[in-house]
Amino acid sequence: MSSATALKRPVNLSLTARNVALAKDLGINLSDVADRAIADAVARGERAKLQTRMDEEMERYNAWSAQGISVADEYGTL
Repeated sequence: MSSATALKRPVNLSLTARNVALAKDLGINLSDVADRAIADAVARGERAKLQTRMDEEMERYNAWSAQGISVADEYGTL
């Protein structure tokens, strides 16, 4: 869902007065900028979380491999 059509709700943010004034002078929509920045931060966080899980699974696989255990032996045929 694009941010233009997404359900929005009011929130309070604390921003530096100088940045708010400069953005206002330039006609920058702070809500849109903040929403995009938060969406980017969430996407980075989700990728990092997935990468951590993948790293943990790879460590587990490598431990099995080092012991001579195959995934097929552990889980049967796919």
